[in-house]
Amino acid sequence: MPRRVLLTAVLLAAGVGWLRADAPPPSAPTTQPASAAAGFPNPFVRVEPPQAADADGVMAWLPAAGAETAVAPILPSAGTTTQPDAASPAGAARITGGQPVFAIRTVDRQYGQVGVLGLSITGQVSDPGSLEINDGGHRVIMPVDHAVRLYMKDPPERERSAFERMPDNASAVLLTNGEWLAGLISGGDERRVQIAVSGLGELSVPLRRVRGIVTPAGRIGTGVAQLERMLMSDPAPGPGGAPANDTLQLANGEVITGTVIAVKPEGLTVQGPLGNLEAAMDVLTTARLVNPLPAPPTPDAPPSAWIELTNGSRLLAERLVWDKATLRVTRPGQTEPLLVPDHQVAAIEIVNGRWQWLDSRPPLLNEHRPFMTVRWPARFGVNVIGGPLRIGDRVYRHGIGVHSASRLVFTTGQAVRFHCLGGLDSGAAGPMADVDVQVLIDGQVRFQKTGVKAGEPLLQIDLDLDKAQKLELLVEFGGNGDVQDRFNWADAALVR
Repeated sequence: MPRRVLLTAVLLAAGVGWLRADAPPPSAPTTQPASAAAGFPNPFVRVEPPQAADADGVMAWLPAAGAETAVAPILPSAGTTTQPDAASPAGAARITGGQPVFAIRTVDRQYGQVGVLGLSITGQVSDPGSLEINDGGHRVIMPVDHAVRLYMKDPPERERSAFERMPDNASAVLLTNGEWLAGLISGGDERRVQIAVSGLGELSVPLRRVRGIVTPAGRIGTGVAQLERMLMSDPAPGPGGAPANDTLQLANGEVITGTVIAVKPEGLTVQGPLGNLEAAMDVLTTARLVNPLPAPPTPDAPPSAWIELTNGSRLLAERLVWDKATLRVTRPGQTEPLLVPDHQVAAIEIVNGRWQWLDSRPPLLNEHRPFMTVRWPARFGVNVIGGPLRIGDRVYRHGIGVHSASRLVFTTGQAVRFHCLGGLDSGAAGPMADVDVQVLIDGQVRFQKTGVKAGEPLLQIDLDLDKAQKLELLVEFGGNGDVQDRFNWADAALVR
């Protein structure tokens, strides 16, 4: 896929320059960032130590002799190329500053302990925005669609879930666009719901945009991914094909169905065949409303971002500017940006960039072949029994849980690489689990491992797709039939 890789300017060391992601590697060796992960191509090249600085003390970089100059914005301006300052003395100081973060994951590597100097998402395909960081005194600028996730408060291997971040007394309101608003339901009527969100004040949303409500009691013993999948799934139609009803689950096990016509701090009003019922908030665990979901983004849509807050909320940013200590977040359907202090941001995940999570794509085929009679269809975003995706002592936010024997088939679109970390689920698979694993690209076996057992090291899978059209993920019976064979395709993604 032709890509315009936007990178700004400027190295002074001879023979070292910017390398486009779709260009061949340079003939001379270059210096990799200390935080670069081994085994991936390096589309961003820097000089270490710095050799010069411009008049403002910012590193000035030059493309290598004969290399094509790639252009990227230095936030917030765009379309500029930094030129060297001939008057700057050699050995000038490195850049300083930036909002510190634990790590930043990109399509090619993970940066650790860096500072964010700027982040923008424009909502445009031609110039989607950029990410600018201070990596050990070196300014690195990349197109925003190269970024995957910014870890602001927790290290990647110990990241807390949204429910773990929420205050004990907070309810969580899930909107049809996937946003979570965590706080206290402070008001509402037949048209709107008001939620008091810590640090953001009161947010008002139309009732027709509410997909689910989870009270503090509803969060006990479950995870955000499991509840989100349930609330976002379409319920079965009523008798005779009648439209599905809203569903309220109460703490005593009772279920109320009907149409939610009002949400207020004291409870929900449900219209049913026998009239209106009042469901008090203190006896409610979850409410699933059948308000229609928006169409998913198309593959050619511009990047957007999930802004995950320290209070457990999650906002969708169609446009974003991170300037100094504030994020200006323009949400879907809004014209005025919401101002979010950056100290309240736990993580930022780029959506519809080059990194495409496999659990967000519908498979061409989701097939389970039972050993006897019990069927275990694959589950997306959770393990095969609905729990968190866990391999070893780490929980993964994305992936697909399966049970042998399983076959999943996906189209690859314009992806150039497949990445995955595979292993038996340490919370669901038992000591007798034993599976054979294969990855096929256009029908050709490109990865296989037989006799995979519980407690073994991760299967680290990174495959070039070579313009292939079809990806197949197979988990077959091992030496013990299907006993305890619960396997995770964790962190699975296609890279465009």
